[in-house]
This record gives sequence, C-alpha cells and structure tokens, in this order.
Amino acid sequence: MGFLSLCEKFHATDFSPPHPGSIALRILSTSPGPAHFDATILPTLTWTLPSTNPLQSRSLALKIFHIFGPGWLSSQMETVSDENLNKLLRAVDDPFQYPAGTADYDPMMVVVVLIKFASSERWQKHLRDSNFTSCDESASKEEGKTALRGTLDTVADEWLGLPRTPARIAAAIERLRELQCLNTVEVIITWAKAASVGNPEDHKAWKPTRAGSQGT
Repeated sequence: MGFLSLCEKFHATDFSPPHPGSIALRILSTSPGPAHFDATILPTLTWTLPSTNPLQSRSLALKIFHIFGPGWLSSQMETVSDENLNKLLRAVDDPFQYPAGTADYDPMMVVVVLIKFASSERWQKHLRDSNFTSCDESASKEEGKTALRGTLDTVADEWLGLPRTPARIAAAIERLRELQCLNTVEVIITWAKAASVGNPEDHKAWKPTRAGSQGT
C-alpha cells in the first residue's frame, strides 16, 4: 500500500502498461482480506476508483473494496473523517458501471458491502442512490432478485458478515427506502425472512413500500 501511495504521489505522465500502480493493485486484489486491512488504503483507493483515473483499474479497485469489506467498519476507521468516507462512496458510485478489465469481478459483492453500510450509523448517511442504481434496476427482474439473494446467502455467514439482527436489518431497510431503492429492499426482506432473521412481528415492520408508490 505504501508503494501504491508513492505511485499516486509521484506518478509518471506515461501510464502505459505495466505501470507500477497497476501491479500494486493486482497484488492487493489477491489479499486474504480483513487480516491485512489498513485504513491508509482509503485515499489511494478513492483516487483509483473513478473511471477517469489514468490507470483505468476501476474493476480491480472495486474488487479490493469488497475484499476489505469488514475493515471499513473496523476500529481503524474511527479516526477517518466524514469527508473522506463521503469521497470514497462517491468514487465507488454504481459498482456495476465500468467493470471491464477483471473477469472475476462481481459487482453484487460490492452491493452487499454497501447494504452493510446502510445498517451502519457511521456510513449510512454517506450512501447515495447512485450506489444502488443498477442493482435496484436488476432487482426489478426475477433474474436480478435471484442473483442478489444468492450473493446474500453466499456471504451472510462468512467473513463479510451481514447485519443479522432485526434492528440492523431494519436500519438497512429504512436507509434504502430513503434512497428509493425499493426493489433492493424487497429482496433483502425476502432473504431475511428465509434466513429466519427476527420473528413475525419484526417482519411486519419490514413490509416494503412498493416501487412507484412514493415520490422520487
């Protein structure tokens, strides 16, 4: 990460491959994940994520973002300013956009990290509707619903850790409702019920507002 930071600070004008920054990103993309998280990666990742970045490595940067999913909610982030959190999510934007370049990149894995953010008081205010634009459109169709539920099932009990309590589910649903991501909300509710999170009384409170019934 120190090497990648130097690339950002002292990069050459020629970004022809193999640029050292691209090499560093590929090394990071093979990281085992949480055990090697370091908050110092945030500014460099924020710099790398936009599709306008000279390295053109957005898909690799998004993959690294989801690999370090648990780290974004760790104690290491306590000293990071709200401004920098906001910049990171602005750079992530819609994870389905500009994914070319990494065959094994799965935007749904990034969406799951963003759903976790929606349940976090620290992060949820920085989320924007554009973070879920493509996911919500996809979740309006059966194929997209199945894909999102499958991803939630895959990571729910693994290192990424989704909100597993009724209160956390409710917080995520409320924030996503505010962002008008109603198709995504419906999938989360269906998944949570099937995963036996909470009880019938909790499920009543999760009743989704149907898409198109609220103002935009």
